[in-house]
Amino acid sequence: TCAKGSGEAADLQARATLLDAGINDLDVHLTGRGELLVAAAGDDHALALAVLGCDTEPSPRLRLLGSRRFPSAHNSAVRAVRWAPPHLVSLGLDRRLRVWEVGHSEC
Repeated sequence: TCAKGSGEAADLQARATLLDAGINDLDVHLTGRGELLVAAAGDDHALALAVLGCDTEPSPRLRLLGSRRFPSAHNSAVRAVRWAPPHLVSLGLDRRLRVWEVGHSEC
């Protein structure tokens, strides 16, 4: 696991610029391979995806395996995003609910 024990200070383990504006919502999904899929909904009409992996040696750390941005996911701000594997569901101020089929190769 990449979790630190209780009482230890936290440190930054991975960084990625996913969106050009504010993030309205974020959802995560742990895959069967132990990877963490992160989806972000943005004020800039975009959806962003990131895949994080866990290195266990020499000490547990998360690392960014890949990311992808979908700049025109909606015609207005994306307000909500949720994983419903193997799909991702997004809701925008354009009053549209969109269902995305996301494979690991998308990131």
